[in-house]
Amino acid sequence: MIDSNELQTITQILNRWSRDSSETWDELIPHVYQALRQKAGKLLSAQPGSLTLNPTALVHEIYLQFQSSPDIEWQDRRHFFSVAAVCMRRLIIDHIRRNTAEKRGGGRVLVSSEDFPDDAKQPLDLDFLSLDSALNSLEDSNPECCQVVELRYFAGLTVPEVADVLDISERKVYYHWNWAKSWLYDRLYVEST
Repeated sequence: MIDSNELQTITQILNRWSRDSSETWDELIPHVYQALRQKAGKLLSAQPGSLTLNPTALVHEIYLQFQSSPDIEWQDRRHFFSVAAVCMRRLIIDHIRRNTAEKRGGGRVLVSSEDFPDDAKQPLDLDFLSLDSALNSLEDSNPECCQVVELRYFAGLTVPEVADVLDISERKVYYHWNWAKSWLYDRLYVEST
């Protein structure tokens, strides 16, 4: 995601966030913009052409969200990207809902599902609204598994990074990740057929 030499710089910048978020963002953006835009591009890549949200606009929306929350106390860059991932998810869902409401039930909005699950027997297309609904249900029944999905799928964190963020073992991350993928697969595909 980001060169290892940047990690300490990003953490130092984030530690200064609460003092002046606009100045801090201007200092932070050269270090994180490409990673945020790349992740936004991956999330939006399977969208139909009618969806007007693009990676640059999504990163700009994240900026506006963070700009209006100067009291966030960032722990490190992993925390930053975790919150950014949740923010991306919410912004995409809000955008899809606005667009489908304007179009009175427009078509499904698909996302890449290459991470769900590893042993799928068929290529999968996820409806983003269905995924969001399933994640909300997963969060109600198993919040830690939902966090693992958000960190892995939306933030693009590795298993060791997720373990560090959640302060759990890598083995537990693998367990939650595999369990959540299976649960989501059943919820999104098996139950719908």
